[in-house]
Amino acid sequence: MKEKRLSIIVPIYNTEQYLNRCIDSIISAINNVTFEVEIILINDGSKGNCDDIVLEYIEKYKNLIKYIKQENSGLAQTKNIGIENSTGEYISFIDSDDFIDENFYKDAFNIINERKADVVICDWETISKDNRFIVPAKDTRYSSDKLGCIDVQIMPSSCNKIAKKELFENLYFPNKLRYEDLATTLIMLLKAKKIVYLNKPYYKYYLSEGSIMRSDFDEKKFQMIDVFKILFERLDNMNLNKEEKEVYEYMVYTRRLYEELIEPIAIGKNGKIKFELCKKFCDKISDLNSYMCKNKYFIENVYGKSKFLKKVSNKMLHFCLNKKHYRILYLILKKRIYYSLFAIRYGGKDVIDFFNKENDV
Repeated sequence: MKEKRLSIIVPIYNTEQYLNRCIDSIISAINNVTFEVEIILINDGSKGNCDDIVLEYIEKYKNLIKYIKQENSGLAQTKNIGIENSTGEYISFIDSDDFIDENFYKDAFNIINERKADVVICDWETISKDNRFIVPAKDTRYSSDKLGCIDVQIMPSSCNKIAKKELFENLYFPNKLRYEDLATTLIMLLKAKKIVYLNKPYYKYYLSEGSIMRSDFDEKKFQMIDVFKILFERLDNMNLNKEEKEVYEYMVYTRRLYEELIEPIAIGKNGKIKFELCKKFCDKISDLNSYMCKNKYFIENVYGKSKFLKKVSNKMLHFCLNKKHYRILYLILKKRIYYSLFAIRYGGKDVIDFFNKENDV
């Protein structure tokens, strides 16, 4: 089978009201390029009329679209199946409720051809019913596109990136777990020799009312801790020196721990429900947090270089997590001390200085 230049993988699950917009935007972007492309649409057991929508496109673009129907297997396995069935040199993931700028692929491959890039990463625009705003994909304090694009909140997303398929060899999205990108994207980026950042929001991320980002905190979000463990095991198996490995662990762990686990618990459900969440959180994360408390950058930036009150608060927080003192954790979060004292990290100077000494690879 002839290799195509690009495979666009679209997992579909119950997104019928957005699916036309998504596919139309992809076709518009393809019309602006001259190389061979395939669109792989994977229906992951959707209800409703997603199947009918796709069949209409297949009738019109039968040589462009590859359609796979399966019983519901989850987003991770759907992405893995997309990769397995792709024939492109490069891969792009698009969520079926999102859409893209018509110049995304044209501009990205101009850069790929010019700079021999393994990965191209763009900003995205978050769009909701009442608002829209740009989310940068790079921390510009880094001189390196590679490191600047790793140390940002949206780094794990697979959707604002175009990557060589070979970077996914022996790398899979962990099945039946949420946050599958978190265990996978960083490893893919570290395998890449050349990453280029495009400072434009080509990817349009639609924040629907029922999205995970808008939903109340629930125990399924604790799956992130299982994903952390998979990620750290994968980092262990890479050719990294101890300092590099600790920096990557610190980057990912502190952002996710504070901003996506502790903060939602703090502002979420009150009373007995929150108390039970705190207990289960302590039980689940204690081993992983004890491991991180041996990390040089975690110790220096989370414990050692904050103002006095923040330093005390962080020690109290991590003592509770490690020792499973969920009653104290519950009181901390109940009183919302988190907001005024905890040291949420948006990039540590030591981390930035460390990597800015490295060459841009």
